[in-house]
Amino acid sequence: MSPAFQCGFTLAHARLRAPGSALAKPSAACRTWLTEHELTWAVEPGRADALAATAFGEVITTGSDESDLAIALFALLLEASLEQRLVLDAAALGSNDPELLRAYLSAADQNNGMALHGTLYTLHGCIERRTQKPEFAAWRALCSERLGAVKARVYKDPALVRALDTSRDALRLTAAGERPPGPAVCWAPCLGNGPRDANAEAQREQGKPSTCARETPAVPAAPWAAAPSLSEEFAGPWPRDHRYGPRFSESNARVSMTIDDQPDLDLRPLASHDAHKAIARCFASDKSAAEADTLVIEAELSVDPTGQVKKVKMQSSDKLASPTLLRCIRDALQPTTFPCTRSGRAVRAHATFCIRHE
Repeated sequence: MSPAFQCGFTLAHARLRAPGSALAKPSAACRTWLTEHELTWAVEPGRADALAATAFGEVITTGSDESDLAIALFALLLEASLEQRLVLDAAALGSNDPELLRAYLSAADQNNGMALHGTLYTLHGCIERRTQKPEFAAWRALCSERLGAVKARVYKDPALVRALDTSRDALRLTAAGERPPGPAVCWAPCLGNGPRDANAEAQREQGKPSTCARETPAVPAAPWAAAPSLSEEFAGPWPRDHRYGPRFSESNARVSMTIDDQPDLDLRPLASHDAHKAIARCFASDKSAAEADTLVIEAELSVDPTGQVKKVKMQSSDKLASPTLLRCIRDALQPTTFPCTRSGRAVRAHATFCIRHE
């Protein structure tokens, strides 16, 4: 075993296998590792957990044969210490000052959200670990069992649900970057850039959750794959495309699409990769649009009972949306083919496109 793994394993052993038992002494290799990293051996639960996290974190990044077990032990250690890391009792503050109480609850929510997200994220990482080692199946099953326990613990407490959702929103914002400038109808965060509620941004500003308008599979963002797993969600530049609409490198244009609910029509073809790309291409080739910050364009499609687009009306209140640009987008949308309407009647679909150079 590597020195770092020896330290992590020794620290995790007392909590996971024999809670309350005396902590074993570190091996000579572990002591050498501690010295080299200017760390001190710890026996207090909080400090021991932090030290184990440092040791396992080093093992995991090496990709060695020990990394699978390090991930499992780290996840289980986080779960075992979760209850001690949560702040649950506001009365413990012992104050009647409303401002102080609000500050305390805000700090508690931030602490709890980070603790919960870290635990859930790491347990998912254990479960999703890709390894061919048959002996890891038992560890994966144990992580799955503890994940179920944590979820049951969280979702029976509205305060913990709120803290977790707030933390995830903050992490997504950090990963995706600030919302692009533009009107409220544009760039409304809705994970999966598909049909969504045009008032989602306004709802979020009022403290209401953002909801997708229809229960249809989200239009995947670049590189146009399925929605991310928890372990992929915050990786690389991809979350920005997933949150605010895809950016096309060949045109340097980002396109966000908001589609009004139309129960009689499956709107997924309108929110397709090809539709986004064609609109970006039109925008990039228009000289007037190059001066725009965020350009908002409305489209109304008349669709016959067979799903064929018969007419497309385009409009924009922005003076930089030239007639040439509107015609280009109209022509790009005209070939869109939908499934047959559910009622067997002609319908109209309305969409708002937000486009900007980025």
